[in-house]
Amino acid sequence: VGRSFLDGYRTTGPVPVDEIERWLPKFEFARQLLVWSWHVQAADDFRAVNPHRLRHELERLRELAAASTGPRVSLRAVVEAMDLPAEGLRSFLDRATGRVATVLAEALGSVEDSDVPVEEPDEEEAVALEILEGGWLALPDRHAIDEYGMMQSFIDLVPDPGLRERLARAIQGRGAFGRFKDALARAGRLEEWYVHRDEGHEEVARRWLEREGIAYDDDV
Repeated sequence: VGRSFLDGYRTTGPVPVDEIERWLPKFEFARQLLVWSWHVQAADDFRAVNPHRLRHELERLRELAAASTGPRVSLRAVVEAMDLPAEGLRSFLDRATGRVATVLAEALGSVEDSDVPVEEPDEEEAVALEILEGGWLALPDRHAIDEYGMMQSFIDLVPDPGLRERLARAIQGRGAFGRFKDALARAGRLEEWYVHRDEGHEEVARRWLEREGIAYDDDV
């Protein structure tokens, strides 16, 4: 894979950045395949390879192979879905099409737990049914995003010692987010926090897409 990529640019000068990004999933797939092949060959007896691990690794390779030829995903769409404020919503990405969809967790659970097929699903149920058919990945949730950690990293960047101390006190205990934003609003620094938070969300989305081997357009 790497050789075919480099051969295409051997006589044409520097490799365009967008071409490198397009080929990264292919390199990752090839690397994972080589690593796993080495593990299997290193075993004295193929039967000694853990079958559960084998199935897991083969599934991972299948996903990487799909990502190497799959559509590019909009980073903006992923970030916007992650940022939805309402409780009870879950967002997913269709690996095959790059589509992002958000559904009520209640609808998803209702369809999943139903013992009889839903004959005339409403809009929410139709999306839930599509997601449950497989091939969809759950986007990072609030725990993975860790906005509390983002508040702490923002405080470390504040140059004013007095404000830094007030903010550090504000995030202690219940109601930390509200007190934190109130303190920043009084200091006229609230917009700086929103920029920092948005950049944090974008970085979480980038790391997640790269970990899943999904090519994306950095369109935020």
